[in-house]
Amino acid sequence: MMRLDYTLRARRELHDLPQQTSLRIAMKLRWYADQELPLLFAKRLIVPGAMLFRFRIGHYRAIFRLEGRTLEIILILTVKHRKEAYQ
Repeated sequence: MMRLDYTLRARRELHDLPQQTSLRIAMKLRWYADQELPLLFAKRLIVPGAMLFRFRIGHYRAIFRLEGRTLEIILILTVKHRKEAYQ
């Protein structure tokens, strides 16, 4: 089980979504973090110089990186609709 944390930007983006959508995304992110190997459900993004990953939650994407000394923290950087997520 990994710890889940959000940047201020990700918190704002979740808050700006409809409440039902925001709750569904938060619950799915918690589910991913509770898995023994959450990276099995993630896809690595090809960004030079950055180890970024994304979780897919319906039409939304949660972009994150691993933090902590033993990479035990999933830090959610942004949550966006798939049309806007990769820009």
